[in-house]
Amino acid sequence: MEIVDQNLIAQLQEHARFHQLDEVAAQGILKWIADPDLDPLPVGITKGMITGRFVSRWLCFEPQHLSYPYIDTRFDLLCGDTVVGYYRLISRLNGDIEDDYFVINQ
Repeated sequence: MEIVDQNLIAQLQEHARFHQLDEVAAQGILKWIADPDLDPLPVGITKGMITGRFVSRWLCFEPQHLSYPYIDTRFDLLCGDTVVGYYRLISRLNGDIEDDYFVINQ
């Protein structure tokens, strides 16, 4: 039997809304797409064809490799209905953005 603290889940969802993590991620995707040094895209795909779709948000409160807890927001990168990569936004619990990743499958 899974026991879920709905109050904790609601607080985490409000935290994500308050810090506008989805909006920040959407802007991050656009930033990467606009980067002239972006690695080559798969044949037949142009930057304008890529869109993002929210996939998940994780709270990592005991990370092995970092000295602080963080939230990992992930979007799939799509060309039409095909997933061509992913975008990850790593933010601290105070809302500061720590890092982001734009990965295109080759």
